[in-house]
Amino acid sequence: MHPEAKFHITKIEDFQASGQPRINAKITGDFTMIGQTHPIDFPAYVQVTKDKISAEGTFKLKRLDWGMNAYNDPAQQLYILPDVDITVKIQGPRPNKFHLTPRRKPVIV
Repeated sequence: MHPEAKFHITKIEDFQASGQPRINAKITGDFTMIGQTHPIDFPAYVQVTKDKISAEGTFKLKRLDWGMNAYNDPAQQLYILPDVDITVKIQGPRPNKFHLTPRRKPVIV
């Protein structure tokens, strides 16, 4: 029904999530879907190699905030939970001038 969404990263910062040792960053950005843009942030695993940068993370999208109000009554026969799990996987070439200034170094492979 809504096959296209866009995410524009505005900030990546050092982050540690309790009980999730693989998480090393918090990604902040603007998520656009069905003609609306909302700011979001989520914990992620960021990896930097010689040739590329990749990141992976999951967040809950509150569909009612986006105007997706259909099937939102739990008393009805058809009901869709208000939170939808979104997994983001990002990959791109490593720029020539790349540096992070976190307290911990990014994972370099």
